[in-house]
Amino acid sequence: PLIPGATDSAENIAAIGNFIMKHLQGAVSRWELCAFNNSCITKYERLNLEWKYRNVALIDQKKAQALRDAALSCGIEEGLLVVSGLISE
Repeated sequence: PLIPGATDSAENIAAIGNFIMKHLQGAVSRWELCAFNNSCITKYERLNLEWKYRNVALIDQKKAQALRDAALSCGIEEGLLVVSGLISE
């Protein structure tokens, strides 16, 4: 998952890509970068729980493309990489 401020950095994605290429090459048939989704806020509200991502916006297309590029920079085959989830314009 691409969680804002937690996992959504190019450095993090590149490190995961390098790990896949070094240790899992041939074993991975799909790598999905799933964009953060804030639609679960109502669940937290019903449980009376605070959620630190309450006011965090969806990633935009520019950020999604930068993270996709970071993944591909490691040598991951383009056909194996999927970016999914809600992405703002």
